[in-house]
Amino acid sequence: MRLGSALALSAVLDHALALNVRSDSTEVEPLTPFRQILDNYADLQYYGNITVGRQKLHAVLDTGSIEFVVLSDRCKRCGSMEKYHYRVSSAYQQGNADTVLSYGSGTLDAQVAYDSVTAGHLSTTGVPFWEVGSADMPLLASSDFQAIVGLGPIPEGTTLLSPDTEGRDGAAAVLLMKFGIDRFGVCLGKEPGSSGFFTWNDDSRERSSAHFTTLQVPQTGYWMLALTDVSIGNILIDCSDGCGAVVDTGTSLLAMPESAQARMEKAVAHLKGECGDLSKWPDFRFKLAGRPFSLPADSYIGAVEGDVSEEMQTNFKPKKRLPSAISMFSTSLNKSQADKCEVSVMNVALDSDLGAIWILGAPFFRKYYSIFIQSLHSPSVSFAVASDDCRPMEPTGMLLKAPRKSPRRINAASVRISPWVKRFNAMEVNRSNETRKFPHAKSS
Repeated sequence: MRLGSALALSAVLDHALALNVRSDSTEVEPLTPFRQILDNYADLQYYGNITVGRQKLHAVLDTGSIEFVVLSDRCKRCGSMEKYHYRVSSAYQQGNADTVLSYGSGTLDAQVAYDSVTAGHLSTTGVPFWEVGSADMPLLASSDFQAIVGLGPIPEGTTLLSPDTEGRDGAAAVLLMKFGIDRFGVCLGKEPGSSGFFTWNDDSRERSSAHFTTLQVPQTGYWMLALTDVSIGNILIDCSDGCGAVVDTGTSLLAMPESAQARMEKAVAHLKGECGDLSKWPDFRFKLAGRPFSLPADSYIGAVEGDVSEEMQTNFKPKKRLPSAISMFSTSLNKSQADKCEVSVMNVALDSDLGAIWILGAPFFRKYYSIFIQSLHSPSVSFAVASDDCRPMEPTGMLLKAPRKSPRRINAASVRISPWVKRFNAMEVNRSNETRKFPHAKSS
């Protein structure tokens, strides 16, 4: 099975994409759920805090990879943020295995290590992680994190990396396995600047099952679901014949094929609404595994400010808007704002067995309280409409319309897409359809 990844500037490990690993059969006592606050950076990146060797680290909680990665002070080219200091920890133990972690934008050299790790009341020792000692990756100069916690579907055959399993096929540094956790929940606050929440060992579905819609996840190695009937209101945009939607914490906006973005922009221009009152705009509607979902207009229209970073230019292209769209926006914003209020989505060029790939990023988690459930044979995701304080609500309809009127401000320089996308952007373009083939699960 091949894996890849996922939130705000998470990291996808090349060898994690090719893992064929075995699950640990040790039974673990049930753990009390822990709801952790996620720090909000510009409404585009969200980070949780963990402690490694008694040192507080800003961590990307990444649904697109499985391994635990820490940037070490051994690394002189890993950005300006304070790094993990292995010398400070009395519990630190260096392992013997090493690897090169490859990304579309560079590589990291890492060696396995072990230390104590704490997340809220969850704490254990001898936790395996990949300690990054050197880097050839310019984008780390502006990074806002010191660790990546991989949360992708754990493939059948996974064995927890330990001093006894180093060098074995399938041994992986999976923090969830070390903690004995098989599920987690994610929700992001609706209001600009509000916190997100990550719940370790989330039991919300068990406590209020009627609130949730549960969908089985196909064996793709990703949290990916069948996507159909994508529309703006009643205007069909894409996926009448089926697409694949990756539900991903590491992507700042909605992401879609460029052709779908072009159709979305035409639909927006045709509707001739006012950007200053998004409550009058139709919802973004779609089906996941045949079940209806929707997102409010601020998920696809925003007031974009600044310039996109160099590494994001291939995924966040300038929009070619029609004159009607420009006049539409200028009715409610001043001139400097009007020429930047636009369809604010990202581009991906990936294909899969389910069809062209879409990514449901941060806007999805602002509306839906999402629980990811690990299972070797049948992973699943459960969704409930989220309340203003990020709690699952009564199922009063998946097509609820959010009352928010003002467009969300988007700092283009802070937009991020999951690193597994960047990695596959660097792969050879498929000559037949000019898309990059998305990896899918293979039987062990």
